[in-house]
Amino acid sequence: MTTQERLAVEADEVTDRYIVVSCDTHTGPSVREHLRPYCEAKHLAVFDEFTAELAAQNTAESQMPHIVSLFGSDAQDEYPKELLERRYRHAHVPGIDDPHARLRDMDADGIAAEVIYHGALNGEPVPFSSTGLRAWSSARYNGLEAVGVHVYNRWLADFASVSPERHVGTAHIPVSDVDAAVREVEWARSAGLTAVNLPAPRRDFPSYIDPVWEPFWAACSANEMILNTHAGAGETMDYPAVPAAAAMYFVENPFFCRRALFMLVFSGVFVRYPNLRLVLTEQSCDWVPEAITDLDSTYFNYHNAGLRKLLPEPGRHYFMQNCFVGASFMARHEVSMALEHGLEGHFMWGSDYPHPEGTWPRTLDSLRHTFHDIDPAMNRKFLGENALDVYRLDRAALAKVAAHVGPTVQDIAALPTDVPAVSDGYAFRTIGKWA
Repeated sequence: MTTQERLAVEADEVTDRYIVVSCDTHTGPSVREHLRPYCEAKHLAVFDEFTAELAAQNTAESQMPHIVSLFGSDAQDEYPKELLERRYRHAHVPGIDDPHARLRDMDADGIAAEVIYHGALNGEPVPFSSTGLRAWSSARYNGLEAVGVHVYNRWLADFASVSPERHVGTAHIPVSDVDAAVREVEWARSAGLTAVNLPAPRRDFPSYIDPVWEPFWAACSANEMILNTHAGAGETMDYPAVPAAAAMYFVENPFFCRRALFMLVFSGVFVRYPNLRLVLTEQSCDWVPEAITDLDSTYFNYHNAGLRKLLPEPGRHYFMQNCFVGASFMARHEVSMALEHGLEGHFMWGSDYPHPEGTWPRTLDSLRHTFHDIDPAMNRKFLGENALDVYRLDRAALAKVAAHVGPTVQDIAALPTDVPAVSDGYAFRTIGKWA
């Protein structure tokens, strides 16, 4: 075979395969083993105090109840034993802190690239930080949030550098100090990180409509850092320990986690910084059409003449220009909704690796369940093309990866061979967000 013939074959193989990008994966380095080496010597004493306190707390909880509590209940007897065991296994897969094991899992799952968030449900937090899927802080560590965040980001930058074209690490910021957040954004970009975790709004730090955040938006814009808000860490009511509490968490949490969308649009952030991009991840996507309508309806309401002076365009314009949805483990009805409303350029698929409610390690069957008879051109958008554009990924490099690991059009077009019970996760939903 001549060189020209070989290149033609390789081009055909790339064209036939999907470049799959997961917009939602998680990591969970051990505070003691993995993060401590990144702590400056002057902070080691208090860092060790923190890790000892954390270890005592995790021992007291034990990992099983801790994992269950994150899903809305502390009563282990309400869950099948096999489900608890699977959640425990998923919280301790080697890929949560070993980049080489992670790449092997990505290859096996057919995933060319991924966006990485903290939070592997293994009880390991970002040190001294009150944001994230595993928050762990107390008044005794006040003033140290920036220290802990920088420790984690240094580790994440090294982790992602093992295969930088395939990993987008989301840097954390200290929400208690905007100036420190600006410095962290600038450092993170210099270290190769291209995205930032924008915590879901809460009452214990300034609202994102507060002008105090202006230097932060400016720094993210100047450094082309993509803003990302992940579900799970938003503010919810403090309910008593009754069965209704879990249901209320599921109903309320997605809204509390996406409030930043309205804050950034209505405060004119996207007017002042039109190159900023906001991604709202693992918050389903069936809410999007109504939210876009709400943006416009609020804009044109007669009470909001002042808002119209601030925003030259209705809210829909800024959603379509600046906002995207990390629609983790998309369900079939969500794809249909996206196509019906012309939103196929704004939704990105995610596996939620290694969380047990996600698609791993049954990603191919999940993709078939959702996309098997969708136009391949649309599938390419949902599965990778949108993420390639939003996160400014190296398309040529990832096409080469996909040529070896990506699923083919024929792979996805086949009917799934195994559709597990919905209780195994949310990747095979048929009713709304949760079932």
